[in-house]
Amino acid sequence: MAARSSTPSTPGSARSPPGTDIRVIMLATKVPSFIIPQGKETNRRLSFQQVLPLQLVWLRSITAYAYQMDSKREIPTDTGKLEAAREVRHGIRRAIGELDSALATAAVGRESAWSSELTRRLDVLREAFDNHVAVTESPTGFLSEIVDRAPRLAHAVEKLRLEHASITAALDQASVTSQLVGESPSGVENAREAVLELLHRLALHRQKGAEVVYEAYEVDIEAGD
Repeated sequence: MAARSSTPSTPGSARSPPGTDIRVIMLATKVPSFIIPQGKETNRRLSFQQVLPLQLVWLRSITAYAYQMDSKREIPTDTGKLEAAREVRHGIRRAIGELDSALATAAVGRESAWSSELTRRLDVLREAFDNHVAVTESPTGFLSEIVDRAPRLAHAVEKLRLEHASITAALDQASVTSQLVGESPSGVENAREAVLELLHRLALHRQKGAEVVYEAYEVDIEAGD
């Protein structure tokens, strides 16, 4: 029976000990050479447990760098779009105030007049909100500019877009309910609940929108009128 050789296996041979060649690690993971110990250490073999911390250091570094570059990108602000968004936002705020006042008035004994006024205020709010959607959602609108300026906000912007549809549906529901006040004894209560649900959705949406704008521009869009 042939004697077993005592010569150590060469790197890359079938009898190599478990591990990964350092040059393969640098190529596969794009870890720059300055992160890897230099000198004689460069020729040693690294185990997976040794490689993983190096990968994490590198990934965290490039992630932090990308975030900083995103934050510092100098993209000219279209002040016209910002001011247009602020104008329609203030229009919604005024319409909300008028609707809230109509909702708070007495309805008992004057259900018809209360219903008519509530419906009228809802129509005003619907027009203001439609203007808001038109200004912000067009292909070259305000929300698109926010994503161009700060791509990290793309998910938050998409959530705002989706909320437009749910708020529009809540507007429709409140309007229908306000017109049916006289149809049942609970008509007034149903209308109030529908309008309060609408106002709640709008308040949350406006808050999220203000936060997104501030993240992108460091501007309080609610300031001024």
